[in-house]
Amino acid sequence: MEGPRRGRVRIGIVDDHPVFRLGLASALERQHDLEITWELSSAVNLEALLQKTPVDVLLIDVYLGTGKDGIAATRDVRAKWPELKIAAMSASMDTQLSITSKRAGASVFLPKALPVSDMVGAIRRLVEGPRKGRSDLRGSGSRVKDPRLSPRQRQVLEHIRVGRTNKEIAARLGVSVATVNKHVHEVLSVLGVRNRTQAAAALASEEDD
Repeated sequence: MEGPRRGRVRIGIVDDHPVFRLGLASALERQHDLEITWELSSAVNLEALLQKTPVDVLLIDVYLGTGKDGIAATRDVRAKWPELKIAAMSASMDTQLSITSKRAGASVFLPKALPVSDMVGAIRRLVEGPRKGRSDLRGSGSRVKDPRLSPRQRQVLEHIRVGRTNKEIAARLGVSVATVNKHVHEVLSVLGVRNRTQAAAALASEEDD
């Protein structure tokens, strides 16, 4: 595939929900470095369009109303265009769905509830690749260093620190709210505190040491 025209990241969107698709396209087009090359409501003509009009990033809904579903389409596209960056999307935040989409070849799984700023950040990271020294709440860049906590628990605690709700944390991590509830309970137990406020205070004390 050719490189991005004029330095902009070319994006193709496949989603059968017109309101979401058009809203996402409009939001991404506001970014100076992104352009929506085309949109589709199904995966029926996806491969033919990719052949004719390549893109750098493909955003595809896991559940498509007609024809091939997003998982199968991702698998087929990955086989033909192994270098294409694919982001699977869904309104569901089921962990297994994220795992399935990545096994099919998606580079990342993005819950549709993500704020636009996070969508934009994820797309840019797909194209740019990991950068050394970048702080990321999904990785080891978290300021939480307590060795008693697992990497995921540290991520959750960092989100608690900035005041996010369990629903917001679930959307950002791509897991269910029930999973976040479990992690929060475990974090409070490990830290020996009774609530989120005390957990955040404990983290603040750690940073002051």
